Amino acid sequence: MTILFFFIIAIMRVIQTFCGKITSNLIHTKTLFFQYGVWYQIISSVLGLIALCFSGFYGFDLPTVLCALAAAVLFAVDLYAGIECMKGGTLVLATMFANGGLFIPCIVGIFLFDEQMSLFQWGGLILFIVSACLLVSGSKDVYHGCSFRTVVMLIIHMLANGLIMVVQKVFGLMVPDSNPSMYSFLTFGFHAVIMAIGLFFVIASEKHAKKRALVSFVQEPAASGVGCVADSHAAEEPATALSPTAEEPTTALSPTAEEPAADLRGNTIARRSVSRDMKIILLCGALLAVALFTINLLVLLMVDIPSVVLFTISSAISVIITCLVGAIGFHEKLTIKNLLGLVLGFASIIIISLL
Repeated sequence: MTILFFFIIAIMRVIQTFCGKITSNLIHTKTLFFQYGVWYQIISSVLGLIALCFSGFYGFDLPTVLCALAAAVLFAVDLYAGIECMKGGTLVLATMFANGGLFIPCIVGIFLFDEQMSLFQWGGLILFIVSACLLVSGSKDVYHGCSFRTVVMLIIHMLANGLIMVVQKVFGLMVPDSNPSMYSFLTFGFHAVIMAIGLFFVIASEKHAKKRALVSFVQEPAASGVGCVADSHAAEEPATALSPTAEEPTTALSPTAEEPAADLRGNTIARRSVSRDMKIILLCGALLAVALFTINLLVLLMVDIPSVVLFTISSAISVIITCLVGAIGFHEKLTIKNLLGLVLGFASIIIISLL
């Protein structure tokens, strides 16, 4: 059953990676980001509610609410950082930093969950670090460096992912009579509320900025002076038979007639492009909701597996899939460093799982 769960996680990772990269190229405003977040978290909440109907409405207590709220905040931070990382770097680079967060639950598990790590497992983690370095170096060869903002987003992405894993383990092991479906429903519901609040403030801020700009334009002191000068020139130069207006009557082939038509065609194309992009964003949001819900639920069902095994295997699967999706779907070249990193990633999986 565990192997089946990991196989399902691998499929969901493909969907998550593909949709994440597509949306990162289409989301360019804060308003669209929060709209996207609200949309896909509402779908995730509905899925959580359906699962809750089958599992039963139990487990609604303070520890569950607190864990769900903490996870929701971390998911919101991770969503923003993840999109910004993919805008400024390759898929492999963003995914590797996200998976670097697995060391947080592994180390915390020693002290908090009494999960001991063998020397071979420590060696597997070191091998995984080497694999990550090779993959990151290979992606830099393709992307040619990162900005400071991208580096900051990568670090935030890594910390958020690691803390999400810790919260999942805390809920699964320390909350008595826990209900994973209730936790998932509350997490996604809180996340949707957080994104909705953010959307409200962004829209209010944009309206306020537009209002200030309009007031500033109306009160511009130079506007009246320019208008008076223009009127005086218009009065001094009456139209004559030799004026351009008389000499060049408007025809169907004149620029005056062509430009509005060109503008109309351009506006139509732009509207169609926006409509198409919005449909893609909505579709990716729905698919991402299914993937995120499934991964979150399966991880909660496998909390008995030591953190070093559970999160390292899922992270290694994610890295390998990301390399393949990036190379096939987005033409991100697989270098020798990337291929060597993939081999070492497989080796780390075997060592950590079997030793």
